[in-house]
Amino acid sequence: MFQSYQDSIVRSFWILIFLPVTLYSQVLTFTPAQMRADLEYMNRYLRKWHPSYYTYTPEQEMNDFYKALSDSCYDTLTLNQFRTRLRQAVNKVGCGHMNVLNPDIYNPAVPPELIPLDVWITGERLYVRKYRGVDSLLSQGDEILSINGISAADILKRTTELVITDGYNATHKISGVQHLFPIYYYYVFGPTTGFQIERKSTTGETAKVEFAPVPQTNKPELNPGNPVDSTRILIQGNGLALYSMDSVMNAALIDIDRFQGKKHRQSYRQMFRYLRLNDIDHLVVDLRNNGGGGVFKGNNFLAYMLRPAIRGLNISRQPNLTAFNLKFKTGFMTRITPILFMLNPLQYPGSGGWHHFFPFFRKGRNHFNGRIYVLANGGTFSMASYTTTYLKHKRDAIVIGEETGGGEAGSRGMVGGDILLPNTGLKIMLNVYQVRHNLKTEDTGHGVMPDYPVKYNIEDHLQQKDLEMEVVRKLIQNNQQLSQTAESNN
Repeated sequence: MFQSYQDSIVRSFWILIFLPVTLYSQVLTFTPAQMRADLEYMNRYLRKWHPSYYTYTPEQEMNDFYKALSDSCYDTLTLNQFRTRLRQAVNKVGCGHMNVLNPDIYNPAVPPELIPLDVWITGERLYVRKYRGVDSLLSQGDEILSINGISAADILKRTTELVITDGYNATHKISGVQHLFPIYYYYVFGPTTGFQIERKSTTGETAKVEFAPVPQTNKPELNPGNPVDSTRILIQGNGLALYSMDSVMNAALIDIDRFQGKKHRQSYRQMFRYLRLNDIDHLVVDLRNNGGGGVFKGNNFLAYMLRPAIRGLNISRQPNLTAFNLKFKTGFMTRITPILFMLNPLQYPGSGGWHHFFPFFRKGRNHFNGRIYVLANGGTFSMASYTTTYLKHKRDAIVIGEETGGGEAGSRGMVGGDILLPNTGLKIMLNVYQVRHNLKTEDTGHGVMPDYPVKYNIEDHLQQKDLEMEVVRKLIQNNQQLSQTAESNN
């Protein structure tokens, strides 16, 4: 299954929780020989095992990058410093399902302290979403001009470089830093005893303030998204809900936080039955900040909207023994997955290796045949991006918001494991199968582009506006007016 984006950012948080105290971070170092050997080992096995290693970075460019990275390891580095270099190398692959994990045996007792600042990012500028210090030095909406003498633009450039994404995607990088700014700031700048902030208030006044880091009992707050009117919930499930849409006639909204959780099939059945019984013509699917989840849950959802009687999920792989290689660190079920796949009668050779086809059948009675609108942003990743892709290309859904964080042409998923670096003990997480969308779309290295792009400014955030919903309401109203005019002319 795909790794959920929400799960991945939470996982990143807990990975950081188990980093060392400042003193221990300074003591735990790696020698140039150790780091260079591990970089060579990592490059060799990623080249061997990753299904699309040179898709977004040509081989010569990748080799030149590794040489430059190896040359930069001319002195001892801390764990945090070397892990940052590894994330830069992993990012060259263009696979958002990868990660860099700490050694298993690395379990310090006290977590580090981080900057107590959650942010909004708009137009390459940083704004205060929430200040978690004990004082009132910063207010929501203040612009952060610099931190410890480093400009906000430079901080954003250096932190977004470390967000691992599909292809050349940039919206997912912004979304990642916006969700967990304190963690990415720590990745880049390491342990810091204090912060000097140059800020500009919402009234235009500038000032410098200083404060200390905070312990991780005062943890970063994940971006809560837009406010939810619980009074409009019609049907609620595990991580998803069906909403009525204000006074708009014949329209409803399904908000899916993740394709992960219990009883999703039951929830889908109830929701689409409601849409049928209440003659809903317009359906809004909110996939903003949906990090994905299970491929079968996502495809079961699509079965209520896509029209072919039978369609399929295509997973391709280069035939090899990776899953059985003891250097590929994974669990028992993952190791036997290739055997289970080979038992599937629907398989064939083709471009990209050996293909395994899993059929899904159209839901007949409660199938939705009306207009579909998808709300998406940089946090729309993995299975959520897959869903957006199919709804746009196979149901002419109108996409509103930002480029999805996940690739439009496909992604890497299934059969996940780690490359254990022998000298430093760090691990590189990867998946060895390629999930293809079967839409004959060119792989441009980007996500699904919106039909109606939406950009927020700081005033929109402060006023808690939902710009995507404002656009979709206008589209539905315009469509209804056109329909009414056509009926009256007939």
